[in-house]
Amino acid sequence: MLYRDNNKVIRFWHNWFTAKSDRREFKEINNFWESRYYDFFEKFIDVNIPSYNKGGLKVLAAGSGSGADALRLCKNGNQVTLLDGSTSALNYSKTISNFANKKLNY
Repeated sequence: MLYRDNNKVIRFWHNWFTAKSDRREFKEINNFWESRYYDFFEKFIDVNIPSYNKGGLKVLAAGSGSGADALRLCKNGNQVTLLDGSTSALNYSKTISNFANKKLNY
């Protein structure tokens, strides 16, 4: 999808993650449906990328947002680097990864 104003999109996500941080909503997953999505995501990766389970991969999570996907990708010794246009999204994901005791790169 192409956006006419990328700055508008980045501002939206910056404001969204800033608001979550201001409310101190540092949850990896906020509800049942998100939980189901991430469970499905992890199962899809396990089945379709055999080398993922062996570990030692270097993964770039572009447009990483909250980092919830990255937390699942960093198991088995995989090194995950998060990239996002929103600094507040990266700050939020740093907080989440600290709570989960996972090491991610930014």
